[in-house]
Amino acid sequence: GVRKALTITLVSMAALMAGRHCVRTARLCLPGPRPPPDAGQLLAASESIEIPTGAVLRIESAREGGHTADEALTSVAVRGLETSRVTVVRGSGVRIRQDGAELVLSWPRGLLLLEIPSRLGGLEIRRITGSLGLSGYVGPFTVDELDGPLTVHGPSAPFRVRNVRGLVRILGLAVREGISTIAQSDGDVEIETSEEASISIRAVSTEGGVSLGERPGESAGMNLRRRGVWRLGAGTAQLNVSTIRGKISLRRPPGAGGAGRP
Repeated sequence: GVRKALTITLVSMAALMAGRHCVRTARLCLPGPRPPPDAGQLLAASESIEIPTGAVLRIESAREGGHTADEALTSVAVRGLETSRVTVVRGSGVRIRQDGAELVLSWPRGLLLLEIPSRLGGLEIRRITGSLGLSGYVGPFTVDELDGPLTVHGPSAPFRVRNVRGLVRILGLAVREGISTIAQSDGDVEIETSEEASISIRAVSTEGGVSLGERPGESAGMNLRRRGVWRLGAGTAQLNVSTIRGKISLRRPPGAGGAGRP
């Protein structure tokens, strides 16, 4: 009698503790045994996991130490959708875990294709060896330490891009508020604005040049200058761009309002 009641009580407490663990780790609970502390959850291709509204997601390579030759083949593509889930479309060894207030998704190497909510509390992508593409995502984001080209489609919230060793392409820029930054880039920077943009752009190239055109390949004769300031629409947002050796070029839709000056 007493021993049986004690056993039932201990089992109930263990179940309650497991439930609390799920809450503390932002509901990262999938069928199967509970993972060790901080180990996170492995996600295979086509698997997905629901994340809380307003979550901050960090995507990073789990590779430690020096780079190897085959890591040049690494490529990451992230697409934002109207969903509350993170889905691994393609990739191996993908793991998601809790790190303080952030959710961290990591993988060892190779091709990684992800679908994520189109708006999060924050998105940080860092320590990637290879190319990175981001589309369909309209929330704030940060890209840091990228050894390859970066292409972003349709950003409409403030962003920060740092330490990119490759071409940076921002297409369909639609930001209307806040301060955004592209800094310490070691390659060309190409910015194509949308008609919805309302932004002032300040550009400085240490060893390259800056140019303004309305179509690809068209410039306003400023290629030999090291800096430029442009305003599109009302100029309510601000974008600061700096490169070390690359050229900075800005393209805006034909007939879009705004002004530029060196």
